[in-house]
Amino acid sequence: MVQANKLVVVTDDATLPPPLSDFRIVERVELRHCTLLVLNEPPSSELDLRLGLAGFCRLFENFCFRINNDSKDRERILGDFFSYLANDYDEHTHGEQNVRCYDFLLDFARDLHLVDSPRVLDYGCGTGTVLSSRITETAASIIGFDISDKIEQIAAARGLMVWNEEALLQCPNEHFDLIVAAYVLHYGISENRVVHLLDCLAPGGIFVANHHKGYGIQHTKTVVSGLTASDFDISWRESSFGACLAIRKH
Repeated sequence: MVQANKLVVVTDDATLPPPLSDFRIVERVELRHCTLLVLNEPPSSELDLRLGLAGFCRLFENFCFRINNDSKDRERILGDFFSYLANDYDEHTHGEQNVRCYDFLLDFARDLHLVDSPRVLDYGCGTGTVLSSRITETAASIIGFDISDKIEQIAAARGLMVWNEEALLQCPNEHFDLIVAAYVLHYGISENRVVHLLDCLAPGGIFVANHHKGYGIQHTKTVVSGLTASDFDISWRESSFGACLAIRKH
C-alpha cells in the first residue's frame, strides 16, 4: 500500500503532466482504469499550486485527481481507486470528523423540517461511518451506496444494508426521505445523477451534502441551477466541513 507521506497522482495517463514532470516517480501502481504515480515528495501547499496548474487537485489526503474528468471516466477511476484502497480506507480517513459531518448534515436537514423516522440513503457510504452517527437514532431505515463494490462489502459486514449501482438505478420514485452525501461532492457529481437522486426523494424529502475544502462548489451550483424553484428549495450553510448544500423537494 502507498505510504501516507508520499504524494500520489491518480491519472488515466501513465506519465506526469509538464508542471510535475521534473519530480521523480518512485512507484507505479497499475489499476484497471487508472495508474497511481507515487512521487518522492510529501504533500505541501506549494505542490498543490503546481498540481492546479497541471489540472489536478488533492481531493483525498495525499491522493491527487484530475479535475473535470468526463463523468463516466471519473466514476470508473474513482471506483478503481477506492477498491484498491478498500482494506486500508479507514487508515486514510478521519473517522471522528466524518461522524461529526454526518451529525451536522442531519441537523441541517432537521432545520428544514425533515420528517420524523426518515428513510435514509447514504450516498457514498464508505465503510459504514454513518452507523456511528446520530442518524441511526432516528432513521426508520438506512441504505448505503458506494462507487466501490469492495468498500460496500466492508460496510455490509459492519451491518449496513447496501445497494449496488443496479439497485440504485432501479430505486422507485419517492423512496427516501433523506439522502446524505458526506465527503462526496468534492469529487464531482453528474447532473443525471442528481436528477435521479432527487427523483428518489419523497415530497418533503431532503438531499444534503458538504463540499470538502470548498472543492466542487461551482460545479454543484451549475448542476442545481437547472432545478425548478417551484419543485425544490435550495439552501446553503457554511461549516467546518466545507460549504453544505440542502435541496428540499416540494
